[in-house]
Amino acid sequence: MPATSVNIEFETRELAVSRFLREKGAPVVAPPGSLLAGPYVIDGLAVTLWPQIDHNKGDYEDEKALGDAARSLRRVHEVLAAYPGELPSYKLRLEECHAELQGQDGGACALPDDDRRFLLRTYDGLTERLARLDVREAPIHGDAHLGNVFFTADGPLWTDFETACIGPREWDVAALPYLAAFPGLDMRVFSLMDPLRSVCVCVWCSALSDDAEKRAAAKHHLERLKEGFDGNSPCIS
Repeated sequence: MPATSVNIEFETRELAVSRFLREKGAPVVAPPGSLLAGPYVIDGLAVTLWPQIDHNKGDYEDEKALGDAARSLRRVHEVLAAYPGELPSYKLRLEECHAELQGQDGGACALPDDDRRFLLRTYDGLTERLARLDVREAPIHGDAHLGNVFFTADGPLWTDFETACIGPREWDVAALPYLAAFPGLDMRVFSLMDPLRSVCVCVWCSALSDDAEKRAAAKHHLERLKEGFDGNSPCIS
């Protein structure tokens, strides 16, 4: 079935990127070095095998955890720059969000019409401004929020590289806004990536509105956009 093929593509990419990063010494969780990691297709779902790691989750209110995660993400960026495999453009995910806001993806975006139209106007305005900038792109994590970091005795380890892509590092930093860890950012690009990611989180999380945590995340990001977006609130998803 088509969904299974897509999932296998994502899972295969995640395995390959994670292995490469671990082999080069990046702070990541890596699968077993053999083909036993998968992916396997079981009941129409793609399944991969990963090591069990004792860890804690980070909190955006914990300044130390946020800084440690950000510095480890910078190291991931440095190593990932040499990844030899093909990666998709981050724009594909943006385009998927845009299609959902336009009602082109089967109604997955479970937002009231007024909110959907507001997000669509915001998206269009941000991407129009972004198109006028010279945006530097490189391999990035693609979904670099604190939920994808394991805090271990050996420090933060990044996970969930199925969304690895080519895009501006500012897209990753928008999900982990500890700017001191990322020298050389283009703040003009960051100022657009941050609210653009909030638009996308609204779309992604509204499609999972049965989950109370996702519903709260969608509400949080919608409110910060409607309040004019001060650029300081953490992006979570």
